[in-house]
Amino acid sequence: MKAHFISIENSLKTWMEDRLEDIKGVLLDIDGVLTYGGHSISGAPSFLEFLQAQKIPFFLVTNDGDHSPEEKSIILQACDISIRPSQIISCGHVIKDLVDKGSHHNQLFFVLGRLGAPCYAEIAGLRTTRQLEEISSCDGIIIGEREYDWESYFNVVINRVIEMPQIPIWIPNPDIYCPRKGGGIQITAGAVGRFLTEIMSAYGIKISPVYLGKPFSHLFEIAYQQLCQINDSFLSKKQILFVGDLLAGDIKGAKDFGYFDILALTGVTSIKTLETSEILPSLTVRSLT
Repeated sequence: MKAHFISIENSLKTWMEDRLEDIKGVLLDIDGVLTYGGHSISGAPSFLEFLQAQKIPFFLVTNDGDHSPEEKSIILQACDISIRPSQIISCGHVIKDLVDKGSHHNQLFFVLGRLGAPCYAEIAGLRTTRQLEEISSCDGIIIGEREYDWESYFNVVINRVIEMPQIPIWIPNPDIYCPRKGGGIQITAGAVGRFLTEIMSAYGIKISPVYLGKPFSHLFEIAYQQLCQINDSFLSKKQILFVGDLLAGDIKGAKDFGYFDILALTGVTSIKTLETSEILPSLTVRSLT
């Protein structure tokens, strides 16, 4: 694959200072942009202070659906990043939109793993269960993260789908893996969803799970509506900066939605990867400040 010529700005803050009048909001991914390996990335706290000083509204947008905004705020506080829970928009928030649009209020959904504390699904108006014997009474399935016996839960879900192939299956986090503390990676809900789809296909049943987080549009739309509300006006999506460190999840998703997409070389994407990528960001920066 042919390498691209990539123009890279050293500092996002410096680049923004000449364009402040045109910027109506900033959306930032968390892992790889503000934090990495359980620590804040250099310049992240001061960049957020810059946004506050310039009175630019911003939100943190994350595919972390197993921590509530309250929990995520505490995690960030330990990284010296002070953020209110109301400033965090998670893939778990999309559940409420699906409940409202599909008239699922008070329905019973079977949940695999964590969905935050408090639970995103219950806040959205669902009843939830993790009891295997109650799967046959459930109106839908949500695949969360971690802390469940994989084999037993997966087997009951498979057989429930065979009984009811059109049962709603919602997957907050589309990612197939994430970094693991101490090194390496661990699989996440997106991988489980794709495995479930593959098994059902082999069995002769086609299913279409709904993925809620980046790069899918649901999460971007929630963030957009929040910024329009703060500005008390309809915004051009190009007036909103989206900053991420993943080409496929962050940059492609933001670009497809219409945001001004910015790749931060503070996370998993290297210059070498960028030079041969088919996904090219509108702007690339080495750091936030």
